Amino acid sequence: MFSHKKAVFRRSFLLEFMFRYPPWNDDSKLALLRHVFRYDYVSLFLALLGLRR
Repeated sequence: MFSHKKAVFRRSFLLEFMFRYPPWNDDSKLALLRHVFRYDYVSLFLALLGLRR
């Protein structure tokens, strides 16, 4: 038996977006947010794939 309980980190099955967490100095994270706020879905999709437009 164990003498104490340990916390268990649970991850959801949903996607974790990389631009959710800082640091924001990476150009790809800023580009993703820029495309989201401009509703530019084609550029957002290309940025998620790592391609540039």
